[in-house]
Amino acid sequence: MSSRTDPARTDAARADAVRTDTTRMITAEDKSFPAALAGRDAAALEEPLGSFSTPLLVLDGPGMAHNLQVMADWVAERGLELMPHGKTTMAPVLWHRQLAAGATGITVATGWQADVALRAGVPTVQIANMCLDPALLRRLDEWLAEHPEQELVCWADSLAAVDLMEQELPEGSRVGVLVELGADGGRTGARTESEALAIAQRLAASPVLTLRGVSGYEGALGHDRSEAALEAVRSYCERLAALGASVQEMTEGAAWITAGGSAYPDLVAAAIAEVPGTRAVLRSGRTSSTTAGSTEASRPWTATAACPRQTPCCPRCAPTPGWSHSPSRGSPCSMPASATSPSTRACPCRSPSRAPSAGRSDRWMPR
Repeated sequence: MSSRTDPARTDAARADAVRTDTTRMITAEDKSFPAALAGRDAAALEEPLGSFSTPLLVLDGPGMAHNLQVMADWVAERGLELMPHGKTTMAPVLWHRQLAAGATGITVATGWQADVALRAGVPTVQIANMCLDPALLRRLDEWLAEHPEQELVCWADSLAAVDLMEQELPEGSRVGVLVELGADGGRTGARTESEALAIAQRLAASPVLTLRGVSGYEGALGHDRSEAALEAVRSYCERLAALGASVQEMTEGAAWITAGGSAYPDLVAAAIAEVPGTRAVLRSGRTSSTTAGSTEASRPWTATAACPRQTPCCPRCAPTPGWSHSPSRGSPCSMPASATSPSTRACPCRSPSRAPSAGRSDRWMPR
């Protein structure tokens, strides 16, 4: 069977599946749904959450829409593009909402995730990784050959990776490649600019692959907003921007400069935005909802200051318009502060005995 065919779903079915207004009937196999809802329209449910079984992932529709717009505005104001990471959700409906809010593409981590994204109709898919699986490379290339309106870009951090990709792909392939710049102590990437430039030159001369720009991940270089961490991240982002400027003349069209941005979006934006002849692309995936995790201490928008109103504004008091609460009750009430002077003050009604639950956000965030 050709890898171009998808026996499970037709093109029409795939297109229908990614529409944000698509609905269907609930079945007994749907996770956590009460049996009484079987046969009901999924778009017309008024069942209280308490009737569902746990664990259950619940999204706040208005809150998510607000967060998408806030992030879209933030990157637009700084001259950036946003290609948010979709590997966590792997949900085409959410991807398309991000695209509708202004994202120019979706980032994934593996070849099979890229295959899902392309078949879901995402116009530009970035694999923030190398893709060296021979079968997947051929499958992706065949899809691109049949869908000229879509594009795929992956990374390479060595000449050996370029050689392996060329062995599997035909001349004139539409697969684009970004040269990954690494750093001492980092996970992957060419360790020096000279190595990265050699890879770029090799790609620029390739009859199979297309050099699209440079890429990197700064998040592994710092885990808080200490001066040492900020300097390490800032220095790396400046190196990445300089490399992007260096390869610009080798690329067809504007060269990409793409960095993560989940933990240090302010530093990334300051370094890579407005480099002449380039496209500055942020990949931050934590843009549709507030989450807790390893980047909590380093993100500027979780470095918080007291609510501008002196009155309490948590759900147990009087909610202040424009403020929303993440799942954990009794959390600090706050607004975004500048990255340079973070501070946090608890909501006046917070009970000291109620600590945020594990895995839940411990911040109040602007809505």
